Amino acid sequence: MLVVSVVGGWLLSRTSDNGVDANMTTPGVVQDPTLGTNAPVQGKLFPSLNVIAAANETEATVKAKGTPLVVNFWYSACVPCKRELPTLGQAAIKYSPQIDFAGINPIDDAELAMRFAKKYGANYPIYLDPTGDALVASGVGIMPVTLFIDASGIIRKQHAGEVTKKQLDSYIYKYFGVSP
Repeated sequence: MLVVSVVGGWLLSRTSDNGVDANMTTPGVVQDPTLGTNAPVQGKLFPSLNVIAAANETEATVKAKGTPLVVNFWYSACVPCKRELPTLGQAAIKYSPQIDFAGINPIDDAELAMRFAKKYGANYPIYLDPTGDALVASGVGIMPVTLFIDASGIIRKQHAGEVTKKQLDSYIYKYFGVSP
């Protein structure tokens, strides 16, 4: 019974309806819109996000302020988030004050978010998005995702998934002109 279920599920997953590429391997074919994905925001103006500062649980705004900005969406149960937070924390120190960093957590409460951020070296401002409004405004559907916003407020790069040190340094140089 188990073998039939596994083989049947595999066969069904290889077929698609309405021209949707179930394997997401055919170039030019748009992924099924019912799957959780990030909206394409590269090249768009970064919106002003109303959030809660996790450090003191007060209302705050994350927005472009004339300095390049790296915004990372994460949460504590996300394994890739846990792996990338130290990299982002080190970069925040390395590139300060030329580049601002912010972390937005839509799932955890303030205490858990701050404890987790401290444990993994995210030493930049951490914000909460309890309503999910910042997620929607930023086009975020899956996490982690990191946005690279230039000084004029344009989203130059949207990186879905864990960002490595090499990728982070590369994006910062390519989109902000700041050498590692």
